[in-house]
Amino acid sequence: MTATSSVPGTKPPRLVISSGRALHQESAALKRMVEEYGQTPHGGSLHVTEREAWKAAPGHSQRAHRRRLWQYGMQLCRLILVNVYDHMWSTGRLLGADDSIPLYSHHTLARVACEGAARIGYLLDPAIGYEHRLLRSAVFALADADARVTAAREVTTHPLLPHAADEPTRRRDELLDLIERAGITIRRNGRQQPTHFEVGAPPVVEPCKTNLTELVKRFYPDRPGTYRSTSGVVHSNPWVLNDTVTSSPFTPELVLEPDVQGIGAATLTTIDASIIVVESYARYYGHDPAPAVRKSRSRAQVIDGLLREWITKPLGR
Repeated sequence: MTATSSVPGTKPPRLVISSGRALHQESAALKRMVEEYGQTPHGGSLHVTEREAWKAAPGHSQRAHRRRLWQYGMQLCRLILVNVYDHMWSTGRLLGADDSIPLYSHHTLARVACEGAARIGYLLDPAIGYEHRLLRSAVFALADADARVTAAREVTTHPLLPHAADEPTRRRDELLDLIERAGITIRRNGRQQPTHFEVGAPPVVEPCKTNLTELVKRFYPDRPGTYRSTSGVVHSNPWVLNDTVTSSPFTPELVLEPDVQGIGAATLTTIDASIIVVESYARYYGHDPAPAVRKSRSRAQVIDGLLREWITKPLGR
């Protein structure tokens, strides 16, 4: 649902129009820069070093399995990148659509971009080495396999689908076997559930569960509370939804007032997500992210200025 002005022909606030334009430009820049980095990896970069690192595995039988895990991590980054790009582009499109202003959906779209960028930043972290990245790839692969099994088990009660979980379970078992064949030790709890992965000597250790909320806090230190707000929209919590419905609950008519301030905040968070992805890819492929990041921050400064103006000068809207 969207809100439109009660006065025909009235344009949306400048903050909304500028947010749509900024995200349109940002999504195009994100795609262009990541493609450029990936097509021209610099010698000595993490990517160039790690794509051959599987050859140094201590056991010959481990090499192919390590290579597959590393390739899985790279492919996962590409998939998440496309998801971030799609939601960023869609937010820009949504905010630039005629004279209608979204009520909540910009928060939902921003949340996906926010989470995805944090995952990419975590996996391509330049501060970790090949073995640590291998473990994080394995963690994400196991999380995906577990999610497939869980989804399949939910339909096994249907009389026509009693074996729906068989194939996902088999694939999950094959993944765990591949992880062990790659020379990775799987630590388990009393119920034999994987809890940690270990590799190397001294061992590099990675927990099998990633705390996404903490991950987002780490990558968005300047946006405290943003993730909680988007979560409130996703889960339809009244403390987030209340402000947009200004009519009485005892009247049938819905009077809607868009959260323009929230649109500005969601736009800034989405641009932050783009910066995280650009910096992660640039450093992984040996490029300097500064030129692209400066342009992104310039777009963010425009939105930040308009947002401050919206908050401090309500009579001038």
